[in-house]
Amino acid sequence: MNQPLDNSQSVASIEPTPAEEASGDKHDARPSLKVVDKKVNVDDSLDIDLAVDEPPRPVKPTKPERLVHEGRDDWLFLVAGSNHVLDMYKRKSSFTPKRAKKWVDLLQGRSNRLAAKGIQYLHLPAPEKLTVLHKFYEGQIQNIEGSPIHQMAAKHAAAVPCMVNVLPYFEKQVNENDTLLYWKTDTHWSFWGCFSAYQLLCARMGVPAKTELLNYPFSEGPVMFDLGAKLDEPIKEKARFYQLSQNAERVYANNIVRYKEENDLINEPSLHVGSSVVYQNNHESAIDKCVILFGDSFSEYRDHLLTGMLAETFREVHFIWNASIDYDYVEKVQPDVVITELAERFMNRTPEDTLNIKRFATERLADYGVDVDPVDLAEAEKPLCAEESGVSERVIMPPETYHLHPPKTVQNDCVNINNDKVMRTSPVRHLEVRDAKVFFTGDKLLVKSQDGKVVSRYGVSDADYTAPSQSEYKTLTGTSMLLGDSMGAHCYYHWMLDLLPKLGMLEVAGTPLSSVDHFIVREMNGSFQKQSLVRLGIDASRVVQTKTQNHVECDRLIMMNFDNGINLKMNRFIPSWLKHLYPPVYPVGKRIKLYISRPKGVRRGVANEDQMLPILRKAGFTIESMEGMSIVEQSKLLARADVLISPHGGALTNMVFCQPGIKVVELFGRHVYPFYYGLAQMCGHEYHSIMETAEDYPRLIQYAEAMKVGSAEFQKNTRETSFDVDLDLLQATLDALEA
Repeated sequence: MNQPLDNSQSVASIEPTPAEEASGDKHDARPSLKVVDKKVNVDDSLDIDLAVDEPPRPVKPTKPERLVHEGRDDWLFLVAGSNHVLDMYKRKSSFTPKRAKKWVDLLQGRSNRLAAKGIQYLHLPAPEKLTVLHKFYEGQIQNIEGSPIHQMAAKHAAAVPCMVNVLPYFEKQVNENDTLLYWKTDTHWSFWGCFSAYQLLCARMGVPAKTELLNYPFSEGPVMFDLGAKLDEPIKEKARFYQLSQNAERVYANNIVRYKEENDLINEPSLHVGSSVVYQNNHESAIDKCVILFGDSFSEYRDHLLTGMLAETFREVHFIWNASIDYDYVEKVQPDVVITELAERFMNRTPEDTLNIKRFATERLADYGVDVDPVDLAEAEKPLCAEESGVSERVIMPPETYHLHPPKTVQNDCVNINNDKVMRTSPVRHLEVRDAKVFFTGDKLLVKSQDGKVVSRYGVSDADYTAPSQSEYKTLTGTSMLLGDSMGAHCYYHWMLDLLPKLGMLEVAGTPLSSVDHFIVREMNGSFQKQSLVRLGIDASRVVQTKTQNHVECDRLIMMNFDNGINLKMNRFIPSWLKHLYPPVYPVGKRIKLYISRPKGVRRGVANEDQMLPILRKAGFTIESMEGMSIVEQSKLLARADVLISPHGGALTNMVFCQPGIKVVELFGRHVYPFYYGLAQMCGHEYHSIMETAEDYPRLIQYAEAMKVGSAEFQKNTRETSFDVDLDLLQATLDALEA
């Protein structure tokens, strides 16, 4: 979900990074963002409070050769290192005619192979800083025309029309006004330099560049860049970073990105290459094209450079940090455009397009020393769509990783220490089983394929299961979907978040609901179930209940498998889809502060609610109970809420209908699970908690603690028992919300 802008965005400093490997070759890393201790006024509307972080690591000058040349007006240039940058500009350039011919063959081969599939191909070489800004070098450069881009443009432009040459545009800007196309104290282009390249890319794709990017929010302040950190006396420069993810959402991050984020290793250069992310942009202004970008540190897997600009422009953007193309990945995604971007200093090596990014990333982690599970290695070799014995399986929504903001609390003894920092969602898998036999009672499930292979099971083993005779099966012809594959169908929360979204996922997988003949559930006993199915065009005649007939045989069975993991593994598709199913009706009406009451006699009610209500009414709260309301009525009410307070319970499910960014306060007894903490994160809400005892707080902020099951008796008691809310904590929370 799009998050509201946070007025405490941090200005980044960049820590020096050594060279790294790319597909076996040395490849320098994009410097990583860190925070400096200063407050910067960006403009009148945005004050930026900068947190204090550790100072940059001291960098020892390289001996006997210096990596950095100090030019005029504080311009710094990378001149040595593993890429031998100056060798490109010798009288006899290291970029030889033989090397140029290899690049012509590579680019022509890529263009022809992709064009055969109707895919446009563009190659963007990112010019070396010295190629563009050599007038600031203040030293001897024997042959500036020896640069690989100059040579390719001068001698081979007609042979490789796919190459996007930004040099003329860059050189014109330098000659006219010395535009800061590159950061002075780093090797990489600035936001403006990147935007200039982005403009030319858009022109080649025949789409308008999104000039609004220049009006996006930004932060600005002193930054320690890579080259500046390598001096004997390190220097900083003022730099600007734009917040590009205004409409685009990152919907996938591969195992390298997840590992770096989960272990605070964003600054680890040896794990940059192999990073892979996917951004999706559902805004009405997004151009309806899918783009795959194979690039390096001039693009970035984060959203502040070329990847972010493309993500704000197109419906779907995939970024893979590698110089090679993964053609199997391209075949799976079927993009409209493939772009390769590579820094000029790496052109002395020609990529070999044999990449399998899934395997490469997993092996990269293993080489780094990560204890990779053999299952992960096997999974890396596994095709994205597997089929055997009448069973096919494919991932329709890959795992995602999101930052997890800790709860806000006024309780001093509830401390966010060792709280989970990220959410890693579960993949969504689409299974199709031919001639399937299903045994389903709610607490037990067994699905077998035509050859007797177990496809899915829980609560039942072969030892305690005896298959009935063929005549005892209820036969379902056509296409059936196992919708209610758990006992949770009777519960509003589980129905709305665990079961009903499978119907939206089914359509994402390419199967219209109208093509499904039967929807299998345990029991339909709630009005909310019938209301939601009718809204989707599913009437009772297509619903098969297994409460009395729990053995069915299906010609074709579809299953959508995912695990919300008490909402800390939830895919963001779920709350987004529900809000589209029940969209706000504008105007929504007067904004309110809402308290959802649990009526007396309902389990986990607030025992001292009579004492709470005067405090809430004085604070301007509307008091409502969800019992008796239809889903439409609940969605209309919640669409008006700016603040939502409720005891832990199913009514909090309705926060999916709220405007993103509202304040949610959850009241807890001893029954503590992070269901609604996780849901609030997915919805983009600010989450607060009031606990009965801080002893239970770890179960709210740590997934592992929440998953530890206590004694059955304790679970039963906490699930059913009412509780008192500390009125002083309630008042303090209300004061904090107002502040």
